[in-house]
Amino acid sequence: MDKEINFNKKYLIDIGAMPFAIEGGIRNQFRIIANMLQFVKVDILQKAVDKVVPRFPMFTINMSQKWNSMRELSVSDMKIAVQKYQDKFIPFNLQSGEPLFRIMYGKKFICVEMFHILSDANGCVAFLNSLLCCYYEL
Repeated sequence: MDKEINFNKKYLIDIGAMPFAIEGGIRNQFRIIANMLQFVKVDILQKAVDKVVPRFPMFTINMSQKWNSMRELSVSDMKIAVQKYQDKFIPFNLQSGEPLFRIMYGKKFICVEMFHILSDANGCVAFLNSLLCCYYEL
């Protein structure tokens, strides 16, 4: 192991059982990463995102002004642009009206970051699997 685990810090375990520290106290979103064997082609990934997102209408919701109410976005408003991977969690802006999930890429991985109200990890994995299938088809 390259690093020692500091037992005085709080850690989570991601889908690959790799521990990472929670920085900034953002506990209401999670990230699932798929490692690839080849370099990610961003233009093909964006085409795959555009095809897959309308198949998941349950992700077209956003928080309204209060925490206890949600509003539905139209599927045509769901323009998700893939982003370069960011090492730290950036909180979602609940008042902006943007979708509550992100799709990011690195050199050899694709990841989905999601706000907890949309789905649990199983739904996120189903979305990521659909995205990867479409990506490989294209």
